[in-house]
Amino acid sequence: VDPEHPHQQFRPRIVPPLTTVPHPTAMRNAQSFARATLQLLDRHACDPASWPGVSGLYHATASGSTTWFGFASAIFEQAPGLARRPRLRPLATADYPLPAPRPAWSVLDCSRLQERFSISLPGWREALTECLTG
Repeated sequence: VDPEHPHQQFRPRIVPPLTTVPHPTAMRNAQSFARATLQLLDRHACDPASWPGVSGLYHATASGSTTWFGFASAIFEQAPGLARRPRLRPLATADYPLPAPRPAWSVLDCSRLQERFSISLPGWREALTECLTG
């Protein structure tokens, strides 16, 4: 029984951090990564003249950002076959016990990949939908 609502049937509560902003990327997004890699190879692998100026670090991840609370909410909104959704309660990252400190903003900047090669990956919501229903 939920002590806050003893008259209601128990529903599990999940408490994801509200203030940490990650860059969610579903593993099903591997197809998008593979396509991006093939585009790069097609454009540059056989053309050594194009190599100068393209070396370096590029981030490739699903576009967009959300909090862990937003990510958990989206998962339960889209999850097929759930009889009941858990009640989500946001929690400040500072109040969430973690073994190591986490940055408040951990979104990767993929603009260099977009600007240099005109390659961008689908948004995290689209990738999540594909992962849950695919």
